[in-house]
Amino acid sequence: MGFAWDVQGNGRTSVRGGFAIVYDLAQFGLPLANTVTGVPPFVYQFVISNPPSFTVPWNTQGGILSRNAIFTEWDSKQPRMTQYNLSVQRQLPAQMVLTLAYTGSRGYNIPTKWDENFPQAPVQGTVKNRVGCDGGVAPANVPDGAPCLAPIVATCANAIPSCRPNSAWGTLLMQANRSKIWYDSFQVGLDKRLTKGLQVQSSYTFSKGLDLSQGATGDATDFNHLNEGLPFYSMKGRTLYDARHIYRFNALYHIPNLNSSGIFGKLTNGWWMGTLVALQSGSPFTPTIGGNRSTYGAAVGASSTSVDRPDLVVATTPGTGTATGLTFVPFDPEKVIIGNPKQWFNPLMFMSPRQGYFGTAPRNFLEGPGLQNVDFSMNKDTRFAALGEQGALQFRAEVFNLFNHPNFAQPNTQVFVGSGAAVGGPVEAPLASAGQVLRTRTRSRQIQLALKIVF
Repeated sequence: MGFAWDVQGNGRTSVRGGFAIVYDLAQFGLPLANTVTGVPPFVYQFVISNPPSFTVPWNTQGGILSRNAIFTEWDSKQPRMTQYNLSVQRQLPAQMVLTLAYTGSRGYNIPTKWDENFPQAPVQGTVKNRVGCDGGVAPANVPDGAPCLAPIVATCANAIPSCRPNSAWGTLLMQANRSKIWYDSFQVGLDKRLTKGLQVQSSYTFSKGLDLSQGATGDATDFNHLNEGLPFYSMKGRTLYDARHIYRFNALYHIPNLNSSGIFGKLTNGWWMGTLVALQSGSPFTPTIGGNRSTYGAAVGASSTSVDRPDLVVATTPGTGTATGLTFVPFDPEKVIIGNPKQWFNPLMFMSPRQGYFGTAPRNFLEGPGLQNVDFSMNKDTRFAALGEQGALQFRAEVFNLFNHPNFAQPNTQVFVGSGAAVGGPVEAPLASAGQVLRTRTRSRQIQLALKIVF
C-alpha cells in the first residue's frame, strides 16, 4: 500500500509513503534437515566421552553418555516482515531535488535455535563466591555469569548435566520461528539532474539494525530467549550487517567543447570525468572463545565447535591466577578499540568465564573497520562516422581506490582457546592472533585503460 501527495499542487513538493507485509514461503529446509539429523523417534544422538573400553552391545544407560536431540517446533508461525517508509521531496534551483526519508522494517517469527533443556531461570545467586555447578568456588569478585549448564570438574564427573530441567538429557535443541529483527533509518538525498554538463547524486543514511539471533542455524552466542531480561547478557544486539553511517556520492562532468575543428578539435573535445565516493562506518562483531566452554552449543548441538563469549574484566577482578607475564585491565568502552590492524581491540580487557557458564560480554557490541573508497575515471568520446549515426570511439582511464586506502576486513574475534582452568577469571593468556586483521575488504589501487567502440 502506498500514496503520493503533491502538497502545493505545482509539482515542486511531494510527500510519499508506503507499507508492505512480506511473507517467507520457503523456509522448511532446516526442519527437513533436522528430521534426518536428530529428531526422535527417527534419530537419537549419543556422545561417548573417552570410554575406557568399547563393547557391543553398548550400555546406553551409563553415566559417561550425554544424550542429545533436535526438535522442530510443531506450531511454528510463518516468518514475516513489515516494511514502511515516509519521504518528503522538494525541488530546488539548478535542477536539484532534496529528499528526506524515514525507512523501517520489523521481522517476526524468524527461524532460530536454542537449547530447550536450558535452566528456566538464572541459577546465579546474589552472593559472590557461591559454589557453582562446576563444583568449585569462583575467586572474589569474578563474575559468575549465568547460568550453569554442566558439571565440569572430576567431583561432578557425571556427563549428564544435572542442573538442566531434564537431567536425563543434555542438549535438546529446538528449531523454532521466534526471533525478531528491527531496522530504522533516516535518509537524506540530494540529486542534481544533468545540466550544463554536470550530474550529481549524494546520499547519507543514519540507521540502526537489531536482532535476537544470527542465522537460522543458531548461534551459541545467542542463548535461550527466556534469559533476554538479563542485564549483562542480553541476546538482543546489532545485526551483522548494521552500519550506523553510510555516505555515497557520484558525479559526472562533461568538459565544455572548444569551437575548433580538424585534428585539434578531435583531441580537445569529447572529454568527461566521473567519480564514485563511498564512506561507511564499521560493522559490529563479538569477541569469542574457541570451543564450547559453556556447554550450551546451540549452533551445532553439543559439539565442541560451538563458540562462547568471554567475561568483561571488571575493576575489582583479582590479580591472582593471572596468565604469566600479562596484566589484564578493566574493560573500558572508550579504549577497547585500538584500531591497529595488528590488534584491532585490546584482548586483555576480556577473560575466560567459568566452565559451564556464559561470559558477560554483550553480543555484537564492538565495531570493526569502516570503509573509505574513491574511484575516478577520465573518458573521451570521439565521433566515428564510419560506424554509423551513433558511432564513436571511447577511451576510458579508470582508477579504482584512487588514494590506495586500505579498507580492512573484520578482525579475528577469537580471544581465548577456552581450555583455561575451570574456575574462570584471568587464568588464560589471550591468543597472539586475537584482534588481528588478516585481509582487506577492497583491493589496492587498480588502474584500467580501455578502448570502447560504440555503434
